[in-house]
Amino acid sequence: EPAVATATRWFHAPGRNPLEDRRVTLVTGDARTELQHSRERYGVIISEPSNPWVAGVNNLFTVDFYRKVKARLEPGGVFCQWVQLYELSPETFGSLAASFLEVFPEGQLFTLWSSFDVLMVAVPPSRTLVRARLETPAARAELARAHILSPDLVTGYWSGPISDLR
Repeated sequence: EPAVATATRWFHAPGRNPLEDRRVTLVTGDARTELQHSRERYGVIISEPSNPWVAGVNNLFTVDFYRKVKARLEPGGVFCQWVQLYELSPETFGSLAASFLEVFPEGQLFTLWSSFDVLMVAVPPSRTLVRARLETPAARAELARAHILSPDLVTGYWSGPISDLR
């Protein structure tokens, strides 16, 4: 939604808007079409579609979509899939997780305790989750902006490898 991009200026201090960073490319429109036809490669791809049970959205939780994502990631790139769990059966979540794991077997699961959401994060084997990275001044500043007072609160969201759900 283009209006969301416009509204970001109200949520960031001058010079802190990620959309002003020259490394950031915001793509609005249909994700599948972009991934299918673009030749761009990305260091990070984040998929935040609406609920999987909403008509027209479920194709963003499929093996086909995840293969398109993987094809557009730079070597060592990271992919994050947001999944809303409310009104989602355990069987449906299992199907989503299985699709994700087919393409990203090294995926990690983060559970957001204050909501009914999870993040499935594809981190290549060459990259590890390192808590010390959350201690850097830049990371601590971003955590503070999100009202996260300690890196331990972030590591507390980590549930483990998605493959453990098998």
